Amino acid sequence: AIDSTHKIEIIIVRPERVIDTVFTASVVVLVSILYINFGCAMDWTVCKETLKKPIGPLIGSVCQFIIMPV
Repeated sequence: AIDSTHKIEIIIVRPERVIDTVFTASVVVLVSILYINFGCAMDWTVCKETLKKPIGPLIGSVCQFIIMPV
């Protein structure tokens, strides 16, 4: 039987490379461009109508966070 009272602590030390920094910066830039693009493409009249009767977003949220995990 395995005794669960003993714990082994493992620490992995990996130096940060230039490619790690480049990858992180490129992800930040791409996500920022996407958010700006989505904001520019939004039609505020459609957003207002959706917020008045948020049936679609509510159904999506219920399905995503309540029904799917079950």
